[in-house]
Amino acid sequence: VVDVVTKIALPLAGTAAVILLIIAGYKMITSRGNPDKLTDAKEMATNAIIGLVFILLSVAILGLISSVFNLDIVGN
Repeated sequence: VVDVVTKIALPLAGTAAVILLIIAGYKMITSRGNPDKLTDAKEMATNAIIGLVFILLSVAILGLISSVFNLDIVGN
């Protein structure tokens, strides 16, 4: 069950992060020097990257737990 979830969650998280980074980049370009809009776009990009890192770390932790306890939860 966890293996299926990770196989779905990783591509979905990667796609969402790329889309959010593209939107944040567009907001940066169209901010026209407005500091509020530029800050909003930077925060959006930062949050997208942080979210992707959390997803990747959770999969790494699942893999570690799987290997330590000899469980087959992430397809090892």
